[in-house]
Amino acid sequence: MATKEIEQELYEIIHQTMPIACVDLVVLKDNEVLLLERLREPDRGKFWFPGGRIRRNENLEQAAIRILKEETGLIVGKMEFVGPLNCIFVADPFGHGKGTHTISFVFAVKPVSYEGITLDEDHSCYVWLKPGPIQQKIVVPDAVRRLMWDTVYNAQIRKNLE
Repeated sequence: MATKEIEQELYEIIHQTMPIACVDLVVLKDNEVLLLERLREPDRGKFWFPGGRIRRNENLEQAAIRILKEETGLIVGKMEFVGPLNCIFVADPFGHGKGTHTISFVFAVKPVSYEGITLDEDHSCYVWLKPGPIQQKIVVPDAVRRLMWDTVYNAQIRKNLE
């Protein structure tokens, strides 16, 4: 059984000293990907995949299922492991000035339904985007753009999610 989130003070210490293990979820709908606007650092104001920290005693799939439900209200139907993503951000959510380092396990996800998206308190809005040039006035980090392209146009991943 997964443990609850760790206390804020302890998390701040861990955050300053080591990478944070996460999952990121590339939610696919036809040739579009679900992105959420972040309200907190790192990358506040930018659009990212649903994702978050893995809890102690939680396997990757359990974390993916929990995080998708918590952040979007969606239920995982099928998922396929895509690969790792190592991100180093200049900003941090605590103001300690040491940045944020995450190592994410990325999954492509097809939810049971696309209806009823409800965002948690860490996100302000969502968009469905196709890989390629972005016409809307939103900021999407390069790592997200690359993963969108690699996942949407990966025939094997798409086949496994059918």
